[in-house]
Amino acid sequence: MHRKRLAAAVLQTSGLPEYTELVDWTEPGTLEEYLGLALAAEPVFGPGDDWGYPNTDHLALGMVIDEASGVGFRTYVERTILRPLHPHDTYWPAPGELTLRGPHARTYGVHPAFPEAGSWT
Repeated sequence: MHRKRLAAAVLQTSGLPEYTELVDWTEPGTLEEYLGLALAAEPVFGPGDDWGYPNTDHLALGMVIDEASGVGFRTYVERTILRPLHPHDTYWPAPGELTLRGPHARTYGVHPAFPEAGSWT
């Protein structure tokens, strides 16, 4: 299987719950603590039994890249993706930057299974 498809399949079929719903955002925390909350919670489904798109999968992938690359996720992405491909208007937000610069999409669109719900973000 192509590496990108394999990575997507593994990421999106882990069954890990959404860590952002488990964090007490009024208290500071570490990535390890956030992942620990998800690992301690009940899985949403068994690994490979279904499909989901939790941020937890991407948190874990970023931590693996940090460890395996030895340079940190942002540096790794900068060196291997952003510099070689030169994407326009792609940037890392500055510390504390909570809005998007310039024109950008506002929603993902209408969910095909639930068109009556309108746009979802």
